[in-house]
Amino acid sequence: LYAGRKKIFHQFPENIRFFRRLSLYSGLTMPGLLVTLIIVVFATNSFNNPNPPIWVQFVVGLLFDVFTLAMVLFYLAGITVLFNRQWWQKLLLHLAPVGKLALTSYIVQTMFGIILFYGLGFGLLGKINPAW
Repeated sequence: LYAGRKKIFHQFPENIRFFRRLSLYSGLTMPGLLVTLIIVVFATNSFNNPNPPIWVQFVVGLLFDVFTLAMVLFYLAGITVLFNRQWWQKLLLHLAPVGKLALTSYIVQTMFGIILFYGLGFGLLGKINPAW
């Protein structure tokens, strides 16, 4: 929402340096976060413990969320920079129908889930076996 309000994508030539830096920094952050996550899990022997200490769960969850954010920013900035080049623009425009199909599939799946499992539909949440 913030990027839309500030029209960052509409004023791309003025913001290309921002997108390149965002891509670089988020791309460099991901390996460090992944290594830190692996070290925390192995150092606390959490991969063998079904109920690790609460602080380990918190740290692992936080690292995972920050890693996910860095990955999203890397994809966003990288695709935005690539889309500015003619050759990549032609290639990436072929992916637009795939994105529309994925969004449609997500919305339809959500609607089916709401109708099947929540009170405004059949209300089957907790009433059927997961293996059904």
